[in-house]
Order: sequence, then structure tokens, then C-alpha cells
Amino acid sequence: MEQVLSRNSAIAELVKSPHGDLDAYAPLATRFVAEDPEFFAHLVAWNHLKGSIRDAKLALPILGTKSENPELAQNGYAHLALASPRDFLRGCEWARKGSHAGSNSKLRELVAQYLDFRLKDTHRAFRAILQHRKSLKALHAQYHVKPTEWVERVLFRGENIGPNALLRSLTTLTDREAAEVIVRERIPFLLLPQALGPRLKSTPLVMALIESMSAAELAANTKMLQKLGIDTVPELRSAYREAVGRHS
Repeated sequence: MEQVLSRNSAIAELVKSPHGDLDAYAPLATRFVAEDPEFFAHLVAWNHLKGSIRDAKLALPILGTKSENPELAQNGYAHLALASPRDFLRGCEWARKGSHAGSNSKLRELVAQYLDFRLKDTHRAFRAILQHRKSLKALHAQYHVKPTEWVERVLFRGENIGPNALLRSLTTLTDREAAEVIVRERIPFLLLPQALGPRLKSTPLVMALIESMSAAELAANTKMLQKLGIDTVPELRSAYREAVGRHS
């Protein structure tokens, strides 16, 4: 019974939010990795599927890589690789600075494999670069991963091809044409102010912005959307409410 209670307590502690402080997971997680590694590996897998705390989905897999069992350590690396480039970079930086990962060489190998998977296929790379340009550049630079020629041209030289060309093409389109592209290509909203400037206040473009946003983006950027008219323009107010309802 004591072990069951201990596991229940661990689950409660290890999946709560420390509000960005990944170090908060280390003491208890390190203990369970050493004392009950199979339980911890199952917790990492369960939390990836059922958990809602982003910090836990980063810290727990990384701490799991310190298991002395190679298969259980690999479980940690595999779950870390499921993170978005932004979160993956954050996790790797935390692992490296705090020596939280099982092996720095394994971590470097994982980064190379991660970038190869994300950027080898041109279509997948197109989406990844649109959404995570800064993180992908940082991963290449910090871990000395040589990019492919296409990635070098797009990500590092900024040549007018691929996603760079798509963003620049928005300036030549009408507002309605640009709105169609934004929705079709799911262009991240953070890129649009720079690409469109004052035109972003256009109703068709704000509509496209709302439609392309995730639930988290809608919640985090309500004030910006209010400045763009969701409280004053009936069409935008309706679109915003529909989007919130769709994600709830």
C-alpha cells in the first residue's frame, strides 16, 4: 500500500505545472528513475498522451534518459523527439545546462536525427520553417548540425524560395487572396504583422488570422485581436466566437 501511495503522490507531483521551472521536476523524478524506472517510463508515456502540462512533457522524458536501462533511457529520448521545435530546443538547452540528460553525445545525436526528420522532406520542412524558423536555426547552430543545401538556402541565406517566397508573395496579393493563402497554408500569425504591416487590420485578413489560430493562440492574443476589431466589427466578433466555440 505504501508503494501505491508513493506512486500516486509521484504522479500528482510530476505532472503539475511549475510555471516554467523545469528544475522543479528533477529531485523527485531522479529518485523514481533510480528506484522504479519502469514505472517512470510508463509515466512518461502516459503523460505524453493524457497530460496537459507542457513543462512536464519536456522535463520528464529528459530526466528519464538518465535511466541505467538503455531501453528505458531510449523511451525518454523518443518522447522528447515528439516535441515541437520550439519546445525541443528549450528542453535540449535545459538538459545541457543542468546535466539532466543521460548522455550529451546521445542528445547531440538526437538533435541531428530530429532535424533530419523535420527537414528532409521538403513539404514537412516547408511547414516547420514557417512555424519554427528561429528554433530550427538555433538547433543547427548550437549542435553544429550541417543543413542540407535547400535548408541552408531558405533558413540561413533567406533566399526567396519555399516559405520565404510564400511570405513575400502576400504583399503582391489582394487582401482576400492573401487571406485564402493564410488559411490554406496555416501561416503562423506571428509572421503576419511583419509580412503585411498595416494591411493586417483588413477584415478579410483578420478573419483569416482567427481561422488559422489554435485555441492557445486565440487565448494568448485576445488583446491583439481586440485591437484588430473583434469587439467592434460584427463579422469579426462572430468569427472569433465561432473559433473559440470550435476549440472548446
